[in-house]
Amino acid sequence: MNNSTQFTTDCPQATSAIISLQQHYAMELLLVGKTDAEVAALIGVDSDIVGQWKSQDSEFVVAINALRAAAWEGSVVRLKSLMSRALDVVEEAVVRGDEMVAISFLQGLGRQTDY
Repeated sequence: MNNSTQFTTDCPQATSAIISLQQHYAMELLLVGKTDAEVAALIGVDSDIVGQWKSQDSEFVVAINALRAAAWEGSVVRLKSLMSRALDVVEEAVVRGDEMVAISFLQGLGRQTDY
């Protein structure tokens, strides 16, 4: 793999970060849960290099944090959009007398501290 290929991330928070193609691949793999050793094996570097990128390469850290934030934001938006539909399903189950759903719902409410 050619480590000299460079590109700019498309994350607004990381627009000034210039990272190698290997580092970009590493970020993508880390974000899907691969370990440093797995990432290193897949991109052809020593696992210590991946660790150094994560702890000492500020451009890498900025870029991966921006990607994490973008991924998390998308998940939150998606979860919020499902909330109304999920409540409709729970309501229908309670109305038809599904005791397990009713009990689970009440138990869930008991765990809430912000109502």
